[in-house]
Amino acid sequence: MAFPLQTCEGVDVPEACCTTLWDLALGVLTFVTPYLEECIDPDPCCGEPMRYFVSIGRPETWQTDFLALYLENIRVDQLSTRNLNTLAAPIIMGQFRFLLTESCYPGLVIRGEETWTPTDKEFHLAAQHGYSHAQALLRGLLAYHATNDCKKFTLRDFQPTRPEAYTAGWSLGFDLELPN
Repeated sequence: MAFPLQTCEGVDVPEACCTTLWDLALGVLTFVTPYLEECIDPDPCCGEPMRYFVSIGRPETWQTDFLALYLENIRVDQLSTRNLNTLAAPIIMGQFRFLLTESCYPGLVIRGEETWTPTDKEFHLAAQHGYSHAQALLRGLLAYHATNDCKKFTLRDFQPTRPEAYTAGWSLGFDLELPN
């Protein structure tokens, strides 16, 4: 079955079944979003207003100015399978990733015969804003873990994405125990 489009007029879009993964991802995204919004200009002079969404896999590269959360993998927690003396089911972990991509990162500009390169000050200013957005994202995720019933949580990695095509951002991978 194809994905139901909201633009199909006169067609009833059926309710989704089995929404536990979606509900968990949306809950994390909804909780973390205000932490990032504290640092993001809602009406930027360059780029577009920030968007926040749950995605199926890594968003396409043409998109900018967004925070997306997506499920990368599901795995069994290895520590939960070590005790063979119990009949307890193993712990199932969802491996999630935030991808923050922002536009207007300084870059080389070529117009005809003229070339402009960003100044050190432009790079420093962009880095200052980028790092503050990264810190807000991490603070939001750690607050989610502290205030929600996350039985098991692992911060896997947190790294900048490579600046290209006047964009830059951050990638944050984490594991959450899935509800039964």
